[in-house]
Amino acid sequence: MNEQKKTPMGLVIGIIIGVTVLILGGVGFAIAYVNGAFKSKDDQGRPDRTTESTETANAPTTETTEENTTQDQAEGGTDTADGTSDGTTGGAADEDTLKAAREAYLNILAEHMGKIQLYNWQYGYNYGNTEPIAIEDLNGDDIPELIFMEAEDDIAAGFTIYSYADGKAKCLFNCTTIDAEVAGGSVFYIAKLEDHAGIFIYYCVVDEGSNENFEEITLNSAGIYETNGRFSREAYPKDDHSGMNVTYYEGDVEIAEDEFNDYVNGCEDRIEKFLMHSEGEDIDTLVTMNGCCSISFADAKEELSEGLDVDLDEMFKVTLPIDESMEFCFASGAGGWGTYMTVDADGSFSGNYHDSEMGDSGPDYPNGSVYVCNFSGRFTDIEMVDDHTYKMKLESYTTEESDEPQTIEDGVRYVYANPYGITEGKTFYFYTPGKWIYELPEEFISWSNGVVGDISKDTTLSYYGIYNEDEGLGFFSSP
Repeated sequence: MNEQKKTPMGLVIGIIIGVTVLILGGVGFAIAYVNGAFKSKDDQGRPDRTTESTETANAPTTETTEENTTQDQAEGGTDTADGTSDGTTGGAADEDTLKAAREAYLNILAEHMGKIQLYNWQYGYNYGNTEPIAIEDLNGDDIPELIFMEAEDDIAAGFTIYSYADGKAKCLFNCTTIDAEVAGGSVFYIAKLEDHAGIFIYYCVVDEGSNENFEEITLNSAGIYETNGRFSREAYPKDDHSGMNVTYYEGDVEIAEDEFNDYVNGCEDRIEKFLMHSEGEDIDTLVTMNGCCSISFADAKEELSEGLDVDLDEMFKVTLPIDESMEFCFASGAGGWGTYMTVDADGSFSGNYHDSEMGDSGPDYPNGSVYVCNFSGRFTDIEMVDDHTYKMKLESYTTEESDEPQTIEDGVRYVYANPYGITEGKTFYFYTPGKWIYELPEEFISWSNGVVGDISKDTTLSYYGIYNEDEGLGFFSSP
């Protein structure tokens, strides 16, 4: 697979160091890379998170992400000191309620699985913790909330928070973009504040400069999270490249540096733990001080299903994106051979292979030989790689048995063989129309000539395809 991945933050820093210093306000502090040390520390021993470096890096502004899209509203709540509601119900949740909540969350994860698995460019590289999930009580009602990252496409990802109340799971917050697959790199964190006071969010994109955003979200009187102010810091190179222009904002209004620092430091001093975060040594430094509760998608399924009578394999089964059986052909266009296969959405398949060799003759079969095979089998462990790619494993296949390895009819010898294109294959990829041609393996593209014509000059794939990675062979749907 020719997947395009984002440059790791450490590499980005290494490239721009010497001409600019990367602002990582989202880590809670601006890091000055001077002799490899932090610039200063406060009285608690934490790095000074907002002291501005003399030179910084800058990036395009990211899209505002805090919109709450749910129409569900939790009822009730406990009044806080300022007269508002924190959305909590009070009292300890009983075991039956907790089980019901966990089962509801499992169904949410199954529903969102495809988009969760699309978010694959942050964790995974160094941590092996792809598809970060957090299961944590955010509002103090003793029922954990479910927080997960997901991507609408292979460029940008956001996070969603679900709670459980009134016998069903309810969406409390939906952030559409907090991390992006960009050349300069992006960093973020999502942190739980102490005393169930809300969540603090940071996200930043870095390129020639930086644009950093800090947001606090809190529960309103209906128990739904909403933004309680957004602060940002922008740094752009001066025209003469003698330094950086740094500007601070509350919303769209420019503010003083001290006012910005007071807000950010005040929020970060109240961080209890991190729910999830991007990779990078700088962010790890801050996370180490507070801890992080994110787990993998697989671990989340195991934790939520403990003690429940559920079939995880059935609940999280992924099918191929086809509504009905689809026919595929594997052939070179030269010679009288081909493998034809019909595939169903559940991964089951059946087909036939034939190879006519008229010159392969003998006294008993003067009309030549035909190598034939009828077969059936199943692809399993189907997983979505991106919008147009599914990965699957060949579980098994069988061929029709015959009492004789070969038979002769009407002067033609029929020899029973294995299905070319399937034999020896283990890992297969299923491609859908719209897949970028440049992302496809060259071996797969080369087999298009025999079925649909040369696709190497096309921009995107116009057909469905199946690629046998182990043997470098390609099937194409009928044109």
